Amino acid sequence: GKWKLLYTSSREVPSTPLLNVKEIFQKVQLGDNRIENWIVLSADLPFVPSANSSFSLTIGSQCQVLSPSRVVLSLTDNTIRPPSVARIGPLSSKFPYEIFNNLSGDFFFPFLKPKGSFETTYLDNMFRISRGNRGELRIFERDFSEDP
Repeated sequence: GKWKLLYTSSREVPSTPLLNVKEIFQKVQLGDNRIENWIVLSADLPFVPSANSSFSLTIGSQCQVLSPSRVVLSLTDNTIRPPSVARIGPLSSKFPYEIFNNLSGDFFFPFLKPKGSFETTYLDNMFRISRGNRGELRIFERDFSEDP
């Protein structure tokens, strides 16, 4: 199913003065041995008027179920979905978003760890609580919306 992250104790969620995390979703597809994380980011680009836009980073992982509550992950792919074209005065411009066209596939950001695991400590129809391999706590709520 699809889950929305409500809380994490992790300090590794990327955020800078120009880039902020808006939402994080996780899609668990155990039948396909795949887990995808969508990070919805907002970019505040002061040098480009009206460029405050959202875009998403999808991080795909192959997963191995070790027990009913424990899953091991190995990163396999990343994709960036750029925001729509920004309007700059009377002109439309894709800059600086043109750079995102080449940022999909088998590349990895330095803050991502190539392997990890988590253990689900609570699960019901609406909520999931898990602990990562570095001890971080995560609380998810089931999400029935369309994929971001």
